[in-house]
Amino acid sequence: MKHIKLFEEFINESEYQVYHNTYGTAIDAVEEYAISRGFVLDKTEYSNSYLDAFFKPKPGKTKSDSFSLYKNDKEQKKKLHVQIYNRGNDKFELNMYIN
Repeated sequence: MKHIKLFEEFINESEYQVYHNTYGTAIDAVEEYAISRGFVLDKTEYSNSYLDAFFKPKPGKTKSDSFSLYKNDKEQKKKLHVQIYNRGNDKFELNMYIN
């Protein structure tokens, strides 16, 4: 039981919510995460990849993308890497990191 509690504490300490009930909340969390880290996403690049339901991954599939990050209107060398996995039953798992 001690290991389960530690895992739950680790999940709760995440900088963003991993599990989402809708695709929309998952893609909103992507932009919120970038902003919380002090970066801005290119709106065109971001909207071309995520803001259309056509791009929603099918159940059991993952959609992966990398986005350019900007700070003070200058493109940074770092990228935001995002993976959204469709767990089925309209449940989504979001994983992302800046590298």
